[in-house]
Amino acid sequence: MVSNTSGLIQAGISALLLWLAKVVIDRVIESIGSEIDWLYLLLPAIAIIACSIVNSGIVASSQLVNFMVSEKVISRANTLLLNKAAKLDLVFYESPQYYDRLYQAKDSITRLQGVIYSLLGLLQQSFTLIAMFSLLSVLHPISFVVLILTISPRVFVEGYTARRQFDLDVELTRTFRITWYFQGNYCFK
Repeated sequence: MVSNTSGLIQAGISALLLWLAKVVIDRVIESIGSEIDWLYLLLPAIAIIACSIVNSGIVASSQLVNFMVSEKVISRANTLLLNKAAKLDLVFYESPQYYDRLYQAKDSITRLQGVIYSLLGLLQQSFTLIAMFSLLSVLHPISFVVLILTISPRVFVEGYTARRQFDLDVELTRTFRITWYFQGNYCFK
């Protein structure tokens, strides 16, 4: 809930900063060839500075909340994994397939913090994109189309790359587990 609120506020501030930058540029262009009204130029510049300071505070508090959320989720996931492992019969501990799955589970928990940060960041970035698209469509409608056309290839490439990385990790699980085992039992003792 806190992350959603901070994401919405950050999105609003990002759009406001873009609009204020436009105002400053418009006012500078209007003042070319005439006497400069510094107050007319300084007010949006001061607003930009104030928005940047507020945004920095929101980013810092959001990072703290994201860290606390991810730590709680990781702690819970570790507890669930240990409880499940404790309930298994001893025959499971003699199976390489069991150790592959256990390694995948431990590795997944290790990566969980990155996934949580990515999801929370994606949520905030989605809010920002919506705010920016809305503002751009009002300021200059064709910029919206150009932005969509430039973002689309990256989205598809990153999706494909993430899927290939996942498939490769699954394929190499046994190799990673055996390497982890030998490093833990022979190399570092």
